[in-house]
Amino acid sequence: MATATKSKSNPIAIVAVKASKPLIDISAVKLPKGVECKTTKTATSFIRNTKKAILKGRALELTNPIKELGDRVKKYSAKVIEKCHLGSVQGVLPGVKDTIDLQKILRTYFK
Repeated sequence: MATATKSKSNPIAIVAVKASKPLIDISAVKLPKGVECKTTKTATSFIRNTKKAILKGRALELTNPIKELGDRVKKYSAKVIEKCHLGSVQGVLPGVKDTIDLQKILRTYFK
């Protein structure tokens, strides 16, 4: 006598797809005149004379924060600079949105 076996079906998991942030494409950035771009494993540096901007993820560290960038720039205190061994970095601009935003920031910073 054959017995019927019930097969259990696995419920389908519904996964919400998180909207990804637009990528920052360094190769698509049109750099201001005289600005050099150096890419390492963890960061991309933009350099002209004594000014330097270092892009780490979506944060842009600046050696000479300027007023034209407004409230987006967070300046580090002397204690933080010394404690965290930041060297010449004086402030950070967190939350660079995309390639176009980075290009506008660099154009303003290296004016």
